[in-house]
Amino acid sequence: MENPKIEACVYILTALLQRLEREKTGLIEDIIKGVEADQNALPDNIANTDKIDAIFCEALKILNLAGGSSAK
Repeated sequence: MENPKIEACVYILTALLQRLEREKTGLIEDIIKGVEADQNALPDNIANTDKIDAIFCEALKILNLAGGSSAK
């Protein structure tokens, strides 16, 4: 990533997720499971597959950075 605005957003989102995780242990893992379920539920013939897969991949990276135990 070489966009300071995006990197700042990732930083803020990560900090928020970590604070939420301290309030509700297991929250990040629940969100990870939901993201994975959503990705798996996509139809096989969906348009822009590469872009959509990249979005899910980045979402999972952020969640794992924030503290998910199933780091990939």
